[in-house]
Parts: sequence; C-alpha cells; structure tokens
Amino acid sequence: MNEVEPGFSVLNAAVPLTNGGFAVVSTAHADLAQVGWHLQPTGYVARSANRRTLLMHRHVAQLAGLQINGMQVDHRNGDRTDNRLENLRVASNAQNARNQTRKQDGATSRFKGVSRARAPGRWQAHIRVNAKNVYLGTFGSEIQAQDAYAAAAIAHFGEFAAPRVERKL
Repeated sequence: MNEVEPGFSVLNAAVPLTNGGFAVVSTAHADLAQVGWHLQPTGYVARSANRRTLLMHRHVAQLAGLQINGMQVDHRNGDRTDNRLENLRVASNAQNARNQTRKQDGATSRFKGVSRARAPGRWQAHIRVNAKNVYLGTFGSEIQAQDAYAAAAIAHFGEFAAPRVERKL
C-alpha cells in the first residue's frame, strides 16, 4: 500500500510551485497543476493572468461556485497553501481578521490576545470585539491568560475564532 503524506488523502492533489514547494487542492481541482503557480512573499499561492495576479484560493472558490464578490476567502486552518475546497470559506473582512495569526511587532507573549501585565510575573488577556478592546483580566501565568482569550474568542467569533494561536517571537 502506498504511504500517504500526513495531511494528505487520496482526495487531495499536490500542485508544484515554480519557486519550490507545493500547494494542496482537492482532486477535483488537480488540473490547476497544469499552469505555473508560485508562492508569494505573503504566503499565498498565485499566478499571473492577463496582467493580473490570480490567487489560487479565490480561484478555487470561484470554480466551486462560491459567491465571493466583495468578500474574502478565508483558509480555515490558516495554511495559505492548503487550497482544498473544504478548507476555504467566504468571510467578511472582520471575520477574516479574527483568525489572523501573524505576530505583531513588540509582542511580549507567544499567544494572540496575551501580553505582560505591569505587575511582575503577571499576564493580561484582551480581545477586540466590534472595534472595541475588551479586557479579560490579569492572570498568574501566560497559559491562564491564553485560556481566557481562547474562551472569549470562541464565545465571540464562533467558527472564525483562532483560540490557540501560538506566535513565533
């Protein structure tokens, strides 16, 4: 029996990228491998078409008939090279920003929504909801503060929450 790469199944296809690596699509979209796709510095998979940049995740969503006009196409798992239809969803700008994972300059915690408190050895959690910062409290450990953020993210953002995002410092 052939071994399957972790994260792959027989229902997935790998699309080679011209600058190395690959993107993942559903086998229904395996024909995308016939044109040259590349990985952008932003981490998105793209190609040039008629002097325009075509992003693979938006292209797959359109091929599947999703209505994306004026909306974002979000990667559920945050992996911008995973363009399987089951990993894509239509989202508003606000919904798409809720599971954003990139590190902010000057971050003191490895977790989203957590920072050092003024008191030594203490951590605080906060979340942004409807354009307002919501203070969740001060905690004795970074993990406790992260747990508070995770609970609030799930409560406020539902399926768009990214409750356990560890950032690279």
